[in-house]
Amino acid sequence: MSVIISYLFEFILQILFLLILTILGNKIIKDFFGFLQEKKLDDGNKLGRHIGSLERVLMAVGFYSHKWEIITAVVALKTLARFKQLDDKDFAEYFLIGSMASIIYCFIFTEFYRQIGFFKLDRWSPLLNNLQQLFI
Repeated sequence: MSVIISYLFEFILQILFLLILTILGNKIIKDFFGFLQEKKLDDGNKLGRHIGSLERVLMAVGFYSHKWEIITAVVALKTLARFKQLDDKDFAEYFLIGSMASIIYCFIFTEFYRQIGFFKLDRWSPLLNNLQQLFI
């Protein structure tokens, strides 16, 4: 029974990590811009925060697994999506600062998470094997 409680606790911590990475990350980046920015740039239809959440999740996977090509792909896709808008100097600076702030936040948080020692896949192997045997 204690093994199940241990896995449940770890699962809850995984969910907490994702919430902190995405929701708290959006708040921190938004507050960071509020501190730096004199004029507000229009976010259009407010999809930027959802894109930022997905971006940080993908970058966390890249940082955690040391797959730098994932981080490169995320930055390249962001740049490609906003390519035409980068001609506007104000937007280009906004975009660059936001991207760097997001990368730094994600890197620091992922390294903190790694140091705690959670999300070790080998810990989940016995549980996954037992679940697989139940359904076979």
